[in-house]
Parts: sequence; C-alpha cells; structure tokens
Amino acid sequence: MGVAFGPVASAFIQSDAPVSVIVGPVGSGKSSATVIKLMRLILGTPPGADGVSRSRTIIVRNTYRELEDSVIKTFFAWVPQSSGEWSPGSLTWRLDVPGRCQHDVMFRSFDSAGDVGKLLSTEYSYGMLSEARELPEELIHMLPARLRYPTQRDVPGFRGRVLIERIRVIRRIGSTVRLWSRKPKAGRYSSNRQAWPRTLRILRICQPGTTKA
Repeated sequence: MGVAFGPVASAFIQSDAPVSVIVGPVGSGKSSATVIKLMRLILGTPPGADGVSRSRTIIVRNTYRELEDSVIKTFFAWVPQSSGEWSPGSLTWRLDVPGRCQHDVMFRSFDSAGDVGKLLSTEYSYGMLSEARELPEELIHMLPARLRYPTQRDVPGFRGRVLIERIRVIRRIGSTVRLWSRKPKAGRYSSNRQAWPRTLRILRICQPGTTKA
C-alpha cells in the first residue's frame, strides 16, 4: 500500500498465529497495522467449492461513539469505502464481487460483560479487538470459539484469526498466557486472573523492542 512499517508492525502483519497482539504508545501505527493485517487475511480467505471466497469479520470497540470517531475512520482511511457497500444503519461494510468473493465487516460495541451475548448469535472468520484494555475480558475469552465461518465442510482446513490491539499488560507463564485487565470501573470489568483458553495459548506478541514472544 506504499507505506513502510517498522520491524514490529511488519512482524505483526506477517504473523500467521491464531491470535496476534500488538501493543505500543499512542501514534505508533498499531491501528493502521491491524487494519492492513485484517485486509490481508480477508482477501486471502480461501474459496469454497463454488469458487467464491466468503468471510465475516467483527471489529469491536467498547462504545459506538468510539467506533464512529476512531475505528471506522481508520478502517476507511486504508480501505476505500467506495470499493464496497457501506451500510451506516447496521455499521457493516460488504465487499461483494459476484462469482469471486463476499466479505462482510461488521463494527460492534461491547462495553459490558452483558454485551458478550451479542457474540453468540453469529459465527465469524476474523475478529479485531480495538483498544482491548477497555473491553470485557469475557469477550477475549469467547471470541475464538465463534470463528467457525466458513465451515470445515465448505473450506476444509480454514482457521480463523483474532487480532488484538493494545492490551494493557500481558504475561506469559509457562505455556499459559494470562491477562491482567485494568482495575474494574463501576463493576463493568472482570478483575480476576484467568488462564486464557487453549485456543489462545499460541501467541505472537509484538511490542517495542520485540518481534515475538
């Protein structure tokens, strides 16, 4: 796309890990790198038996206002809105080329543990968590289990991916990755430490001074 990223962002973009995490200071290009990586995954989704590539992506921020003011603007700064069909009512962008591809990108807010129920009604291919330190910890645990589209019957061997931007602190303890979320505010966030589910234990963590962990 004509932009040169540094070694950390480049390693993040090229990582094929089931879950990729990028952290860094404000203005370091985390959001841009995450959008570019996401589009690389979407456009590389293998086709089904009919030759059509299909995917469904959920992009999450903690409030709709922040989705509109930040995440959606960054997404369309890199992905021409006119290249697909944008529905502001449903906050969904669709890239639909008959006979070739059908990709949906859905922008959603999850600002409390109760909102995680929104996740249970739909299956996805990819998930992107923006400013993950502000999101319910339950969402980070549940999202990988919803990455089941397309199905193994339709595209054997397909594996979904989760992209996580800016968790406050991450620790690796043996083979287990643990998340220390920020101190709960008004009872909205889980404060207990939990081992991440098995599907999250293979991580590439990109942060200043490292390319993987």
